[in-house]
Amino acid sequence: MSGDNIRHREGHLWHNGVTVEFNDTAYNNEELFLKFIETELLPALQNTHVAASTGPTSQHSSTEPNHQPYHESLLLRNVAGFHTTETVLEKLHSTEITTSLIPSACTGLLQPLNTAVNKQFKSFLREFTDTYIDSQSNSNPLAPEKWTTSDKRVMVTHVVPEAWAAFTSEKAELIRKSFHDLGVTLPIDGSKDSEIRIKGFDHINIGNWMEDIPLPLTFRPLESHRSLPQRQFSMMP
Repeated sequence: MSGDNIRHREGHLWHNGVTVEFNDTAYNNEELFLKFIETELLPALQNTHVAASTGPTSQHSSTEPNHQPYHESLLLRNVAGFHTTETVLEKLHSTEITTSLIPSACTGLLQPLNTAVNKQFKSFLREFTDTYIDSQSNSNPLAPEKWTTSDKRVMVTHVVPEAWAAFTSEKAELIRKSFHDLGVTLPIDGSKDSEIRIKGFDHINIGNWMEDIPLPLTFRPLESHRSLPQRQFSMMP
């Protein structure tokens, strides 16, 4: 059954806070990733001040210096093939997104979600899954014990966003710390690199690269990140 047919048949049962996409191979690809960038990522990075001030009667152009339509951002990704195509890289570059690629076999060391977040999130996911199953059984005692693929897909669309909302509320500091420990949200001038903590490298002291390589810098940011508004969830069955 095609994705369009599935969406027509059961889409009204999905959680309205998720985006569901289909692919014949059940894996992500360049087309879906570009769609994610356009419909999910870029709206989260939009410079709302510029968006409000640009238009037919505006005196500002979105291409003027300091009036870019998107905030400059850093995107961490692994080196999956669809992450590194020319089209994807050009799209990210054109929208003020700097790409940081995590080398193969290093996600367990350098990817914040892998190092600290995913394991604990899965425990929330199991809890919310059990709760959902119990609630469905209680609301319909005559329901068959064996769940169909459709039943499970509908369940996932509800369990994932609800578990994530609870997780980000209760474990917000854990998420921030995971990005901090790997240096993602530390100042790019190297002044706090000594705070980097990489699993398995507890006895390595990381110094200040500016002091080790004293080069003149014209840009010394106080911070290298900002909080983004919560967006809808993207899922691929």
